[in-house]
Amino acid sequence: MVLCGVPILDYQVNGREYERVGNRSRYPAIAPHNTYRCAGDDRWIAIVAETEEQWSALCDVLDLDCALDPRFSGNDRRKRHEDVLDAAIDAATRNHDPVDLMRALHLRVVPAGLCQRSDDKMERDPQLAARDFYPTAVHPALGEHRFEGYPVQFSEARWRINGGAPLFGGDNHDVLPRLLGYSDTEVATLITEAAI
Repeated sequence: MVLCGVPILDYQVNGREYERVGNRSRYPAIAPHNTYRCAGDDRWIAIVAETEEQWSALCDVLDLDCALDPRFSGNDRRKRHEDVLDAAIDAATRNHDPVDLMRALHLRVVPAGLCQRSDDKMERDPQLAARDFYPTAVHPALGEHRFEGYPVQFSEARWRINGGAPLFGGDNHDVLPRLLGYSDTEVATLITEAAI
C-alpha cells in the first residue's frame, strides 16, 4: 500500500483508475517526459521539458530541428505526437555521454537526471560522497571493504559501521557460550557433527 499512494489518492479524489504509462506524464500531461538512451553501455538519462523555454533549450542543446516542426509547437501538440517526439530525442541523446548531457541541460535549466548505475553512485555521485554514504569497514573475508551507509543523517545523532557482516556461523563462539550457556566442549561437538 505504501508504494501505491499516488494511484490510490488519484482514484479517491479524481475517480481515475491506474494505468501503466511508463516514464511518461499524464497528470499533468507533459511532453517530453521520458528516459532516453545515451552513449555507452546501458546508459540512460531522464529528461522533462515543462515549459516552452525548457523545450527550446532542450532542442538547442541536442541540436534538434524539432523546434521548427509544427507537430511539436506547444505542449498539447507534443503530447499528441509523443511517440515521434520520443524517437527524435532518443536518436539525439544516443550520441551524448549522460553525465555531460545532464550537466549541459542543467546549465539551461532543463530538468534532467542520469539514471545511475551502482558505479555512478559509489564512485561519482558528489552528494553521496559528501555524505560519506559508503564508509569503509573490515570484513572477515573481504578485508577493507566499502559498505552502504545509513540513508538519513541527523545533526545530533551519529552512526558508524564497526565491521562487515559476519560469515556464516561467525558469531557461534560468542552467541552459544555467552547467551545460551553452551560449554566450549559442547560447541566443539556441534561443529564436529556439522550441526552448526
